[in-house]
Amino acid sequence: MDITDLEGLKYFEVLQNQMNQMMKDVRLTDSGGLSCDRIWKPAVDIYETAEDVIVLVEVAGIKKEDINLVFNKDLLIIAGRRENPAQFAPTKKMHQVEIDFGYFERIIKLALPIDGEKIAASYKDGFLWIHLPKLKKPASRKIEIISE
Repeated sequence: MDITDLEGLKYFEVLQNQMNQMMKDVRLTDSGGLSCDRIWKPAVDIYETAEDVIVLVEVAGIKKEDINLVFNKDLLIIAGRRENPAQFAPTKKMHQVEIDFGYFERIIKLALPIDGEKIAASYKDGFLWIHLPKLKKPASRKIEIISE
């Protein structure tokens, strides 16, 4: 394979990546049609300590009152909206567009039982910290068998 063949493969790899990016935004509507309404997903890191599961969400530029958190059994749902602070006239020419705006949602399935009553969240420097305390396992005990 010569160098021109490799360049062609790289071109098709870039094209495939672009098509994959476009198609992830396409979804079926209730009526069976297609929609390109984009719901973006903020970056998330998940850590585990001895006591907690900690979810760190990158939400720069979003007001805390525009973020909704819902915990239901083993699901943590993080949703909201980031407004675009740069209101451009239609005649402006964009040179680079990488920042996601509009509605966002992340649904995280938790593998450990969580104490839903003690979940805490804080927001600082564009990061949302969610502390999910693990449910304490009941201590094992020996059960005595009695005779009747």
